[in-house]
Amino acid sequence: ISCVHAKCENSLYGCDFVGTAAAVDDHEEECKFLVVRGIIGTFQHTMESMDNKVRDQGRQIQELREELRSLRQEMLTRDHAPREVDALHSKGEGDFKKCAGDLGMVDGMENQVYKCKGTFVGHTGPVFAMASLGNKLFTGSGDTTIKVWETMYNPSCIETLIFHEDQVLSLCVSETSLFSASADKSLVQWDLTTYTVLRSTSLNKA
Repeated sequence: ISCVHAKCENSLYGCDFVGTAAAVDDHEEECKFLVVRGIIGTFQHTMESMDNKVRDQGRQIQELREELRSLRQEMLTRDHAPREVDALHSKGEGDFKKCAGDLGMVDGMENQVYKCKGTFVGHTGPVFAMASLGNKLFTGSGDTTIKVWETMYNPSCIETLIFHEDQVLSLCVSETSLFSASADKSLVQWDLTTYTVLRSTSLNKA
């Protein structure tokens, strides 16, 4: 007797198809939730990659701090002229700041004080999601829009993306596309050159 309660492999992504094993096999070949599965898989892979990069950067900064602390202690225990100590101290600080700059950290590393380089004003609702690529920052808001910001010089909005009908809750960016997910249960892929919708899918559809 064939089981009539087999589920589609994409049930975790919203597909509610149920049938015999043979019917499920036929359905899965054309299941529209394969697109959702692919987008979520890409998003998860990107987030894991970003998490690993952040952890690696944190370790590098910590190693530099430990090295600088060791150099300071070593020089203070030796009988060197003050200007020799100052020279090594300055070199260590310079190396540390250079590495921090290479890692994309903000200006003003002394005493762990960070400088605000600008404020992004434009959304009429709270910001729930952010993603960045190069000099561009992408923000998703409760006002249902996504804004594209230029961050190199004066912070400014260069594009407003409108499609979703509810809060934008998640953003993920690749070299050529921006992916957005909303409380309206829609997933959208945007072209980063034209800022137009490449494709979209909604979990509300049957």
